[in-house]
Amino acid sequence: TIPVKADFIAHNKIEITDLNAVRHIGKRIMHWSKQKKYMFGSRLLPIVERLIHSDDKSLSVLNIDLIKIVLKILSHDKTKIKIDNRSWKEKNKIDIIFDLLKENGGLFLSGPSARKYLDSKEFVKLRKNIIFQNFIGDLKNETILHVIASHENPLEYINKIADWKYLE
Repeated sequence: TIPVKADFIAHNKIEITDLNAVRHIGKRIMHWSKQKKYMFGSRLLPIVERLIHSDDKSLSVLNIDLIKIVLKILSHDKTKIKIDNRSWKEKNKIDIIFDLLKENGGLFLSGPSARKYLDSKEFVKLRKNIIFQNFIGDLKNETILHVIASHENPLEYINKIADWKYLE
C-alpha cells in the first residue's frame, strides 16, 4: 500500500505522499525475493530498482512503469498499454465499460473482483462482452511478483492456473 493524497479526481492526478514508503516496498520485495524458495527472485531486480529509486509523486506514472517492467520480465513486450486520462467520476462503472468497449473493441477482460462492484441487473447488458478471470486452485497470497520469482516459466504457470469465463 502506498500512501496517497486523493479525492474524487482522475487517476493521473493522484499524488504519492510518502516516497519513503515506496522505497520501503522495494526493499521488502528485495528481501523476500532472496529467500531460497524464490529461485528466480533476481528477475525482480528491475522492479526493486524502480521502487527504491522512485522520485515520482504520481501514482499513475509509477503504476504504468511497474506494469511495463512486469510485461518486459514476462517477455510480453508486444502488449499495448492504452492510458486514458479522462475523468470518469460522472459515470457509473457499467457506462464506463460500455464507452471503453465502443472505443476499443467488443470484449472487456476483468479481474474476478469486478463482480462485487458491478450491479447484477446491468450485467445482463454485458453478458456477451465481459469476461472474468478465473483462478484454478489455491492462490491466497500469490502475486504476479511471487509467480515471476518462483516459476521457471511464469507465463506457462499463469496459463495453467487461470482461464477466462463469461458471466453465468
